[in-house]
Amino acid sequence: MVYKVQFLFKIIEERFIELLLPKVCIVEVAAVCRRFTDEKTSQKITSRLYTTSTLISDDEIFYEAWRIAESQSCSGFDSYFIALAYRDKIPLITDDEGMHHHAMKKGVQAFFIRSSNVSDIDELFL
Repeated sequence: MVYKVQFLFKIIEERFIELLLPKVCIVEVAAVCRRFTDEKTSQKITSRLYTTSTLISDDEIFYEAWRIAESQSCSGFDSYFIALAYRDKIPLITDDEGMHHHAMKKGVQAFFIRSSNVSDIDELFL
């Protein structure tokens, strides 16, 4: 699993793919990283993500996220990612099975990392 995520980020860097994220993602990544690493490592990861991604203000996707949450009863956090992918017609890459399900239900091109292999990841960005 870790290898696939590392491979994904390698492709994003090598192919100069713009990574769009809801701003709230930085907070979530910080929390998750801190659960699994020390504070310094968590800060390093989130700082890099913050400086290398295009962060989309919650205000820009709020109403669409709200509609998705109401219509599909998915988590509020997931709704922001799905709303961004839907609005910008970009693939949603996730390792969250619920988010993947709700994104597909919304008509978003969603890619579930856990059930993929490296060649699937490579083909996604061709």
